Amino acid sequence: MKKVLAILNNNIYLERIQIFCDEEHFSLYLVDDLDDIDVNQYLFCITDMKEIVTRYVETPTFICYITSSNVEHNRVFYLKPDFKPSHIRFLVDVLYHGQVVNNYLSSVDIRCIAKEYELGNDYFNVDRIVCAITYELVTYFTFSDLEKIRLGLAELLTNSIEHGNLGITYQEKNDATEQGSFHKLIENRLSQERIKHLNTNVKLSLTNDKLEFIVTDSGNGFDYHKLENMDNEIISIEDILKLHGRGIRMAKMYYDSIEYSGKGNVVTLIKYIKQKSVSTL
Repeated sequence: MKKVLAILNNNIYLERIQIFCDEEHFSLYLVDDLDDIDVNQYLFCITDMKEIVTRYVETPTFICYITSSNVEHNRVFYLKPDFKPSHIRFLVDVLYHGQVVNNYLSSVDIRCIAKEYELGNDYFNVDRIVCAITYELVTYFTFSDLEKIRLGLAELLTNSIEHGNLGITYQEKNDATEQGSFHKLIENRLSQERIKHLNTNVKLSLTNDKLEFIVTDSGNGFDYHKLENMDNEIISIEDILKLHGRGIRMAKMYYDSIEYSGKGNVVTLIKYIKQKSVSTL
């Protein structure tokens, strides 16, 4: 769903919203009211008119209100008059992924991020975990770039659980996949007492010029020196579509640097930030 409604008096706001829509390939529809519109076709409605908020706050569509006043409705996302496209990107991201909508303040400017996460073996929710870890990155990356960052991280987190913490070998996964019993294999490993308390540690570091993840699992590692020739490989569509064995290749497509260390259970992912991509609050 990439359609947004707008009910606006101020053309300056319209111009800024249009910049966001052009950058993210969203369609913007300027209307006078919502009475005769199927709001289920639109992600949200953005307005600078209080009467619109009062009238439509309980409708199925989500209201984004541009105002300098304080928050009055829980279901409304508030933007200050000096909002930037990154504020709208944050709203869209949380709506896409079902997170709690909090209001950014234009007076808050993210300069760097340093966080550390301890993750359990929640194998079937890796995508949601990745979104929770990376939600603040919308201030630095477009959705297109952020999706690639998330895909690469998700693949390596999946690897850390499958092959690291759960100890599933490539051959075991290959055989179980061919037999249609891979999910059963995962569930069996997750039920084992020796595995229940194993976890994956993720460190996130973000500055104005670099994004870095360090992922460490509790497994026995592997001989990562075998991957040295992968840098010169040409990644084919067949490689990407494989049900297994694709994680590291995909991550290498989306990050500028991927390096394993330790006994093979530590991987560092680096994505350099081009200055033109930075959009601070």
